[in-house]
Amino acid sequence: MLENIESRNNGLANNTIPLFRTTSDNIRAQKTFEAACYNKLTSTCSLQDFKAKISEILKHIGFPTFYFAGLFSPPRFLISTLPEALVQSYQKGEFIRSDYAIQYGLSAPVAATIFRSTIESYMAGAPVETHDMARNRELSNLYKCNGYYDCYLIPLCSGSTRYLLSITAHTMDMESFYKNITAHEQELTLLANLILHLGLLKFKEYFQYAEQPKEINIHSRPVKLLSSLAKNDLSLEHSAGELCISLHTANHHIATIKKSLGAKTTAGAVYMAIKRGLID
Repeated sequence: MLENIESRNNGLANNTIPLFRTTSDNIRAQKTFEAACYNKLTSTCSLQDFKAKISEILKHIGFPTFYFAGLFSPPRFLISTLPEALVQSYQKGEFIRSDYAIQYGLSAPVAATIFRSTIESYMAGAPVETHDMARNRELSNLYKCNGYYDCYLIPLCSGSTRYLLSITAHTMDMESFYKNITAHEQELTLLANLILHLGLLKFKEYFQYAEQPKEINIHSRPVKLLSSLAKNDLSLEHSAGELCISLHTANHHIATIKKSLGAKTTAGAVYMAIKRGLID
């Protein structure tokens, strides 16, 4: 027992990634692997270093190429070790709109792993040819022309936001690829969840979708009223008099602008207007 603990601690201290197999000690081995990966990834200080450390772990397992995508609107690759020329061709061809992998990641249960070829085979049996099917054949040919014959997909989720880890290998024969995936399924799922957890923890602004404020079209009079309210301690009567409008009109302006800004109170509307730069 003591020797096992010492051996595990030495592995972590040396920053190596111990692999595990399905044995009676599998739970302990999983925890050791997870701790080693966490130790390696949590020490990163930059996104580039984070990507490099992930790549090192995957190479150790036998998968040198991957991408980690945030399935926002629109989806985008957050981290990728795919060749730049392939990524550019993917983006230029606008494949992300019809990519089976992305569509699967958006709808599949979390951690319901699958091979991209399995989705392609299933869709090939459909009675009707669709535009997405044709586009995915083009995408499949693009991958294969670059030496990537299949991908292993791991859907993930944080809150309402979906993510996808795609694992592949350059010019690896398919039998070896599938055997290697089968041997390391648990490790890959653990790593996928660590990437998401630490990515959100260390690089939150990059990994978390920031919804862009909707453009607000508000007439100048309600804005002037809010500006006056901000200067006059929210006194509606004083501000209405300053702008030479009736209290009825002022109340109508306030109701309109609160609805437009998504505010429940007049003070909230003033705050939102300042935050959006509508008033000083």
